[in-house]
Amino acid sequence: MTNGGVTCLSVSDERYKENLVPITDAITKVNSLRSVTGNFIADADKKRRPFLIAQDVLAVLPEAVDTSDAERYGLGYTDLIPLLVASIKELSALVTAQSATITSLTERITALEGK
Repeated sequence: MTNGGVTCLSVSDERYKENLVPITDAITKVNSLRSVTGNFIADADKKRRPFLIAQDVLAVLPEAVDTSDAERYGLGYTDLIPLLVASIKELSALVTAQSATITSLTERITALEGK
């Protein structure tokens, strides 16, 4: 990267992982999250920022929330990427299925209309 850019790299090699369980029902989980804008109470400039709410994420992906400080939950935004990817995959499968249904129905209508 240039111009002072920074990138993060994490070990993601499957050979270093265990107890892998697919994320299921991702669309429902993503749909339960509130995407909001607002500011931190302590921010003197009151600069508006986009947020997810840690308590919402805690309900669907607790692994992404740091609850070690009961007064202030932390959120690992990058830990949400697997949930978002799973949701995209579910949506893609849904679109593919609906596309096949539309094609089939269009062919049936065309045949019924004798065109």
